[in-house]
Amino acid sequence: MGKITKVRFTTLTKTYSFLDRDGLVAKALQKGMPIEEVVKKFKDRLVEKRIKKGNVLLNEGAHYLMLALTGAAPSPPFDNLNSHIGVGNGNDPASPEQTGLLGSSIAYKKVLEGYPVVENGSVTFATFFEPHEANFHWWEWTVANGRDNSAVNLNRAVEDLGVKTSDVSRIIVVVLALE
Repeated sequence: MGKITKVRFTTLTKTYSFLDRDGLVAKALQKGMPIEEVVKKFKDRLVEKRIKKGNVLLNEGAHYLMLALTGAAPSPPFDNLNSHIGVGNGNDPASPEQTGLLGSSIAYKKVLEGYPVVENGSVTFATFFEPHEANFHWWEWTVANGRDNSAVNLNRAVEDLGVKTSDVSRIIVVVLALE
C-alpha cells in the first residue's frame, strides 16, 4: 500500500492600516498602485500592520472547490469580477458548517484589479476599505464569490484584526494555500 499524503489548507492574512483623512492612500489604490508601492510610499501614514495565520475551510467552499476540479463548478467563479473579501464583527468560533460571516456588522468589498493571483500552489486575494467603509471591530473575515453572505464563502477566519475607524484606509491581503 502507498504512502498516505495529507493536504492542509492554510491561510496567511495581512492587514495594513493607514491614517488617511485626506483619502490619498485610497486614491492611490483606486488608481491601481500595487500594494507594495502603497506601503512604501505612505510608510509615514502606516499606523498598524498585522499578520495572522489560520482559518477554517467552510463546507460550501470545499464543495465548490471539488466541483471546480471536475469542471462542474457553478457560476460565478472566484475571478476578478466576482471575488470579494468580507469582514465582520462576529467572534463566534469558526466551524465548517457556517456559510458566511456571523457578525451584526459586516462589509464585503470586491478584490483589487489584478487579483486573485495564483502562483506556487496558492491564491492571493486583496482589497481595501476606504475611510468611510467597514468602521467597526474586525473579528472575522472570509473570501467569497459575491458581495454578501448569499455567495459561496470559501473560508471563515476568526481573529482580532483590530478596530477600523473613519480616518483609516485598511488593506487586507489573504493568501490561501494547499500544503
